[in-house]
Amino acid sequence: MAIKNGDFIKLEFTGKIKETGDVFDTTNEEIAKESGILVENKEYGPIPIVVGGNHLLKAIDGQTTRTFAYPCGDTKIHDTDYLASLHQTFIAARGVTPMMQTIDQIDLYNIGCYGMNGQSGKEMIDLVKQAQRTHTLLVFLFHGVGGEHSLNVSVNAHHELLQYLKQNESTIWIAPLKTVATYIKAHQNKTK
Repeated sequence: MAIKNGDFIKLEFTGKIKETGDVFDTTNEEIAKESGILVENKEYGPIPIVVGGNHLLKAIDGQTTRTFAYPCGDTKIHDTDYLASLHQTFIAARGVTPMMQTIDQIDLYNIGCYGMNGQSGKEMIDLVKQAQRTHTLLVFLFHGVGGEHSLNVSVNAHHELLQYLKQNESTIWIAPLKTVATYIKAHQNKTK
């Protein structure tokens, strides 16, 4: 039986700090004991949640609006396409196709981005200048800065980009994707 939005499921999880492997939360009492984080009188076990209700993420950060990023551009889990289900939970989704589009051209569930890997500061600034000239949205995707990831740009290149953005902040809008997507959605709804 396929799980769909609105279904109730029971979720078990263990949250660990990536760098150290230390457990910071879990639904498993035995793991909590072994990790030294057992809370007396806490009821351990699977947590019931509603699929697609954004409850788990809301419990973590208190936010009700959020965006999604396709992991490595994948839009399927096994052979099941999950794109349609994103529309109910996320205001927008960042894809992996390098493209700059005007506000009227943007597909909020496949926002283009430029994945950075080894580009110089000048190359990244040239992309910003192109977006300025064409009045288009430019989204950068950074996996790492300074070598902490196999896909990264140098600290100096990143610094050059940030300096350019700061010097031109009166003419370049820099905002979280959630904020940009909210603005785009309002604009596109107004012009329909």
